[in-house]
Amino acid sequence: MFLGVFVMKRSLRIITLFFATILCFCCFSGCNKMGAIPNGYYCWSSAGENIYEFTESNIRDFFGWEIKGDTAKRWTSSSVDYKAKIVERDGKIYFEGYKWKDSLYSLTSCASQKVGSETIYEVIYNEAEKTIILKNENFLESNQIYSIKEVYDNNYITYGDLLNIAYYSGNEGYNPNEFEKFIPKDKGVMDEETIINLKTKLVELHNEKVSKEENKATIDDFIITYYGCYNGFCAFKSRNIEESDPAVIIEEWETIGGIRFKYASKSSKSRIKLWKI
Repeated sequence: MFLGVFVMKRSLRIITLFFATILCFCCFSGCNKMGAIPNGYYCWSSAGENIYEFTESNIRDFFGWEIKGDTAKRWTSSSVDYKAKIVERDGKIYFEGYKWKDSLYSLTSCASQKVGSETIYEVIYNEAEKTIILKNENFLESNQIYSIKEVYDNNYITYGDLLNIAYYSGNEGYNPNEFEKFIPKDKGVMDEETIINLKTKLVELHNEKVSKEENKATIDDFIITYYGCYNGFCAFKSRNIEESDPAVIIEEWETIGGIRFKYASKSSKSRIKLWKI
């Protein structure tokens, strides 16, 4: 009888150990599920626009992607500003998700909130180089000047970048909630060669619109105010010293990604622009 009880107890221990092992394996596998792109951090690469390379470092305080299973998060300045599901379809990989405003920039009770409509990226994973490349349908060409809204809506700059531009352009006071815990990044300095290249582009655009030779501009006619460079886009305001200011100053507001920008005139010349290097 005692032998039967001993055998039964031993059998129960073996069965319990077996199922515990299976359970641990399943939990471990679930927590480390591998998707179409290997788990880990991918930081922005200087090799090219929208290229991110695998890194052992935590990119959450900087700019890059966190991949875990079938989910992707884009981090910028310690905040997630885009969350997506990783979807495989017709032999291609896509990030399908939404922009988010994190609690770091908001005083609302919610931890984070969706912003705008669904945004989809086609993603290429290069296994040999351990990089991911995001393809954008609306490709913005180099050496062209764009509005902040156009660049932001096409996902070339982030919500954190918008805040940085607003901070350096003096619009912090018009967005008190968003700036409650925001820590701006150093905007750096635009070097002389880059300034000359930008002024050359402004001269080109100006001279295309004038017919009289005496009304044409040179690079010495433009004054540049610089607000930082973000993902290859330099934020700036320009002023042609040969053109007079408007007789009547009319204040105007522009809201981009929930951030308010105040301008002293309805003229597009007073707007902050982004020049793609």
